[in-house]
Amino acid sequence: MTPAGTTAAMHPANRLSNAFNPKTHPRPTAPPRRLYAKPSPIVKKRLLGLAPVWMSLSAGCAVSPGPAGESFIVGIRYDVEPRRIAVSDDALPDKARGDFVSMAALGFDTVILQHVTDADRLPLLDLAAECGLKLMLPDRDIDHFIKTGMGPGAGPMQSKEFLDQVQVVASHPAFAGVILPAVVGIAAQKRTQSVRQALAERHISVLCLSAGGPSAPAIIQSAPVWDGASSEASARLLAQYFAALRAGRTGGIVVDRFARLPGDPPGLHDPTNEVLAGHRAAVDALLSRARRWGPLLAGAQALELSPPDGSTDLTLTMLRRGSRTYLLIAATDPHRFVRREVRLPVSWQGQTLSRAVEIPPTAQEGAGDVFLGRGREVIVSLSLRPGDAALFEMF
Repeated sequence: MTPAGTTAAMHPANRLSNAFNPKTHPRPTAPPRRLYAKPSPIVKKRLLGLAPVWMSLSAGCAVSPGPAGESFIVGIRYDVEPRRIAVSDDALPDKARGDFVSMAALGFDTVILQHVTDADRLPLLDLAAECGLKLMLPDRDIDHFIKTGMGPGAGPMQSKEFLDQVQVVASHPAFAGVILPAVVGIAAQKRTQSVRQALAERHISVLCLSAGGPSAPAIIQSAPVWDGASSEASARLLAQYFAALRAGRTGGIVVDRFARLPGDPPGLHDPTNEVLAGHRAAVDALLSRARRWGPLLAGAQALELSPPDGSTDLTLTMLRRGSRTYLLIAATDPHRFVRREVRLPVSWQGQTLSRAVEIPPTAQEGAGDVFLGRGREVIVSLSLRPGDAALFEMF
């Protein structure tokens, strides 16, 4: 919600510093099942005195194990090129420092870097460690091998030959994994698989943003946060997350992206747009929801269901992970509230239901409501904001 008294005429420095004031915009509390990197003391000191460029989300990945060991991501994508322009090699970390501090203040754990030179990797890893962040990095030789089957010297090369050079950065405490390129073609996909296996043998995480399947993260585009009223920005971001869950992308979220090159659609850090409280609240809502629901759903298989009453104002998606079954109920109309009951038969999708337990959208809300079976039905009461969703564990 937008605080009373917020005006569009606030001085930019005040707006930006308020976005990172820990007293007025505290960092969300992580649920007890996950551990998150805490900012170092130097970061906390800078957050109080720095007025950094607001917030910029981009697809990033915090690779953390879910309850069943599944890969779970909450992160932001970051392009180095805008900060690389017109700076010397040793000046890049100082040029990017404000961005890294901003991303840490937003609550991200891991940043996905694109188009990083070999010379920039260790300085950026050092900067990330200072800011309490982890980095996922591309490797140019691996990318070239996957796309062409050739090594850096234009000769054939086996995937395991790249491991030693990857191990140099993998030993850094801020290293989170390797970004693999998107490829087409059977041969390139086989090479990708061989690289994945070779890296997995050394316990090195990998991520391919174009990959599908239940381990894939939801890709959240940042541009919609600016499309329309700031008070509706939360719904626009969350709608992307719910759609991804329904499509089976349950490996977390990757927001695309922190900032973009001139001419591209705006990122979450966009100097041409004024940052309002509604925009900040949208980011908080997205991260809080992903952190609350994401570890429970990591690796779950999704199945679209038809509402029992044939209504069109809701979508129902069953998400199964091992022996656990969840039901995602989402409102389809972005402009209307949904306040009604959904009646589920006790004999439901091959199991006998006795109750449905609500999973609250944030950890701060405590335990959710419990809806017990009545006769041949389990009746769930809904109260959803426009475009919102509710999650239930089914027993």
